[in-house]
Amino acid sequence: MANGGLAIFNSILYAGGYNSGVWRRSGNLYTTSGTVYYDENLNGQKDSTEQYINNSILSSTPANFVATTDLSGMYHFITDMQNEKLQPVFNLPYMTTVPSEYYTSTDTTGIDFAVHMLPNITDHAIDVTAVHPFRTHQHNSLVITVKNLGSTVLPALVALVPDSHLLILNSFPPTSYISNDTLYWNIDSLNVFGSEIITVETVPDPASLLGDSIHNYVSVTSTSADYDTTNNIYLQNTRIVGSYDPNDKTCLQGSYITSLEAATERLEYIVRFQNTGTAAAINITITDSLTNFLDAGSIHFIASSHPVKWSMNNHGMLEARFMNIQLPDSGTDEALSHGFI
Repeated sequence: MANGGLAIFNSILYAGGYNSGVWRRSGNLYTTSGTVYYDENLNGQKDSTEQYINNSILSSTPANFVATTDLSGMYHFITDMQNEKLQPVFNLPYMTTVPSEYYTSTDTTGIDFAVHMLPNITDHAIDVTAVHPFRTHQHNSLVITVKNLGSTVLPALVALVPDSHLLILNSFPPTSYISNDTLYWNIDSLNVFGSEIITVETVPDPASLLGDSIHNYVSVTSTSADYDTTNNIYLQNTRIVGSYDPNDKTCLQGSYITSLEAATERLEYIVRFQNTGTAAAINITITDSLTNFLDAGSIHFIASSHPVKWSMNNHGMLEARFMNIQLPDSGTDEALSHGFI
């Protein structure tokens, strides 16, 4: 069995340890599987034109186990308990599922959850990530991610106000227009559950110094009033640094938060990585263990530098797999040797 592999045979769980043989757990284990899909016409069944929803989270009660859907909307939930309440987690008041919950029993397949949304909801969200920390005289990429969380397809206007310390080299796609210090991109239409990526190449101006603050502001607007305007803007606050570890994990809210912030604010983490070897990395797997002080069911995947399949097991271990990423080594192409989630 491969390192980290899982298999169930005759209700016994076998796990391939990392260089530590095979672990075996006996006792009854039950698997529930199915899909999560957008039931656009609200008829309670998956039609050929309707899409599966990836990166969805399902949580259970009372064990607080979690499962995630893959790129085809499929989930697999494994538990050693019967009568465990399983339900998708979306945290959007205009979104419900049919059925709203399912109680596990023996091994069961085909437990599909149809996502229903109130009609004519406009809800765009935006985020910006720097591929690596800003350094004097070094190029960096800003990755702007725009998502449609609502139930209607509408155009979107994305704006970026870069920090005055940054010089803009180019962007993909190219800007639609520039006005004063603001760059704009017109997105003709953004599908329901769809997203758009804008990459902006930058470099600090020659007068920038170590420790200078960087504040990048992005926003998204549409032709209709947005349901939740709090996620229509994002302010990135960081600094120009010197030497750094290219593989790091950072909480953007800082190293410490107050009890009030812990109760009311979401925490945003970025994990950066770089291929510093001598050949392209074909497949990359990132694992991250979540502390028990975080609610695993509340996780929301925001963006990644490359297409990724991620999952989280019942013990809060998050795994992100970049398959066939072909990430070049830093000696061949330093700018493209970086990635993030």
